[in-house]
Amino acid sequence: MERYFQKRNRSSDLDDNTTDTSRSVLRLKQTNVAASVPKSSAQSQREIDLDELPYDPADRKRITEYTKNPKKQDEIRRRYLTRGPYRPPPNFEYPYRDIGSDRRRFNPEWFKEYGGWLEYSDKVHKAFCLCCYLFRDCNEGQAGNDAFAINGWNGWNKKCRLDTHVGKGNASSFHNVAVKRCDALMNQNQSIEVAFDRQTDLTKKKNRIRLNTSINSVRYLLHQGLAFRGHDESKESKNKGNFRELVNTLADQNDAIRESIRNAPENCQWICGDIQKEITSYFAKITLNSIIKEIGGDVFSLLIDEAADVSDKEQMAIVLRYLNKQGLIIESLVGVVHVKETSAICLMEALQKLFTDIGLSIKQVRGQCYDGASNMRVAKKHGDVADFFYMISILFNVVGGSCKRKDMIREKHRDDVTKAIGSGQLSTGKGLNQDQTLQRAGDTRWGSHYRTLSSIVKLFPSIISVLKYVEKEGKSDKKSQARGLIAYFETFDFVFYLHMMLHILGSANTLSQSLQRKDQDILNAMSCVRGTRNELQNLRENGWNSLMEKVHLFCDEHHIERENMHDEYVNRHAPRKKSNKTNLQHYQIEVLNYVIDWQLQEFDDRFSEVNSALLGHMAAFNPKNSFLAFDRETLVRLAEFYPDDFDSNKLDDLSLELVIYIDNVRADRRFDNLDGIVDLAKLMVQTNKHITFSLVYQLLKLVLILPVATASVERCFSAMNVVKKKLRNKMGDQFMSDCLICYVEKDMFSTISNDEVIDLFKKMKFRSGKL
Repeated sequence: MERYFQKRNRSSDLDDNTTDTSRSVLRLKQTNVAASVPKSSAQSQREIDLDELPYDPADRKRITEYTKNPKKQDEIRRRYLTRGPYRPPPNFEYPYRDIGSDRRRFNPEWFKEYGGWLEYSDKVHKAFCLCCYLFRDCNEGQAGNDAFAINGWNGWNKKCRLDTHVGKGNASSFHNVAVKRCDALMNQNQSIEVAFDRQTDLTKKKNRIRLNTSINSVRYLLHQGLAFRGHDESKESKNKGNFRELVNTLADQNDAIRESIRNAPENCQWICGDIQKEITSYFAKITLNSIIKEIGGDVFSLLIDEAADVSDKEQMAIVLRYLNKQGLIIESLVGVVHVKETSAICLMEALQKLFTDIGLSIKQVRGQCYDGASNMRVAKKHGDVADFFYMISILFNVVGGSCKRKDMIREKHRDDVTKAIGSGQLSTGKGLNQDQTLQRAGDTRWGSHYRTLSSIVKLFPSIISVLKYVEKEGKSDKKSQARGLIAYFETFDFVFYLHMMLHILGSANTLSQSLQRKDQDILNAMSCVRGTRNELQNLRENGWNSLMEKVHLFCDEHHIERENMHDEYVNRHAPRKKSNKTNLQHYQIEVLNYVIDWQLQEFDDRFSEVNSALLGHMAAFNPKNSFLAFDRETLVRLAEFYPDDFDSNKLDDLSLELVIYIDNVRADRRFDNLDGIVDLAKLMVQTNKHITFSLVYQLLKLVLILPVATASVERCFSAMNVVKKKLRNKMGDQFMSDCLICYVEKDMFSTISNDEVIDLFKKMKFRSGKL
């Protein structure tokens, strides 16, 4: 390989005792091959995205087809070596292939025997060699073996071909030379550049101190969800951004850090923006690896939702729900992906790419949950209810858009509370009579609309007072809006819709709060759903009188005229036109019953006959009252819903195992007072019964990982609003995803040591400063 010598004068990299003569040393460097590459080719090289490299061997191009630049080629090789050989999940069923008169297939035990290089493509069902692929075109005097490097090998009846490929006893075989090159590439201390650039132990120590300082600074900012960069990061700037200011603060408090930073060479200060993103990506990668390791090739469910970030880019958050080694339900964020559209094909492509990057398979998925149900969407199908919420939105524009008006509402409410306490209408005590303010609702969230309507009921006199002030003192456009709001708020229509939706959303809010729990299992969730449905049904059939009592009480308290339910209904949109129906028919049948019927229909659509049968079978796992609900045949029928996990032979084994299982747990006093299947799974692991009754535990696991709600995904979007704010609206999608993974998965993120990050930092690229 063509090389040249160049004089180097970098005294900061050498020990203080080194002589001036030795500071001018000859350093071996590679010829700048990229300089001779045409401009169009050089431009394509710069566009290589290491995150976009295909993982499956069947999709990969030759290394030389990506770039002619040797350093870029080494970066690609390091990325593949860091990922490791591509392999299907442990529960993958390798297909048979007819070879002559025999049916043979790949033996996964070969991974253990040929662990460091053997790959298997589940697209073409062939075996490959990772090391030979990476160095196929650069082994001197050898062209390489296309069977394992490019085309793939599937001669399952001749295992000896694997030994032949390795070249046992022949250290100079193509494969063994490629393996040595891989080891040397990942061990920078053996590289040629290092051999000509022996840095002193003192220099390496200073380099490590600087890198640890950068890692600690990134760790803190990720944990807090804070911005890294500053508007002006020059030396003269008074505010260089959170990262550099934090590095300087650490240096001010530690002499060793201050000394290492003061004398740092320009090319290994390790504080630039690219280094900050690199360290962040390593933290995210290690966190993801911990999640994947905890899943261990087992099954899981998906929780997916989309939301727009502050840059109005559609982001899809993916959360996995699985059981850990202790039998506990875990929901973990594995990525946030920008999607151009929310069609099924686009979402599936984005999901497949993410799974390939992090080493998961779609075949491990056993359940999916997408956010789609919305009480607000259903309720607004009624025109008058939609008008009601439209007027509420105008209220927030008029009153909530001004700090002065918000303060007026708080002060008026405080005065009213003080008078009510003085007259004995309100009692005092801890937590009572707190300051109230109007709460703006989200677009579709049950709880936010419930809290909005609840605050309107409590602050109604204050709201009317402020609206009258705006009508008198406000600007012309606000005056007309305030006048229209007062006219509407002092009608029976408004009072009725307010209390009706407050009651309906209150029931849904109780269900929503129950579903927010990460460890909620499907049986308890279904119990809550049935309870909410029954409550709505009861409101439809028996709740009219109690609802009207609340409406009349509110009207009397605030001097709003009641409507006689037996009078003819007057449509406020067409007051001169006869309606030929009474108020009772309109409000009870056309409004209340209509809205509740839509809600009930939504419940029934979500839980069809098949879903209800599935959930009914799951109830047979309930451990309450000494497993009173247990039914062997029901659980076997439940297993039939999962043909990938229970074939005909396993179904027979499960049926026999269930007989022994139920006798065992009923005789074990430790299983007497369990509250649900979550406690059952945890106790089975603690008592090692998950090993004794492995098929029963597998079926129980499938029940537990079934998604309940997308609350965890909603929390991720709340975190996204913390991480990506208006002042950080230009942050890249991958950087945002890395930051969110670390911010959301703090339990795993906090266990990462600096040495793990440094190890990746050394492997991923060649570094001028040695560590």
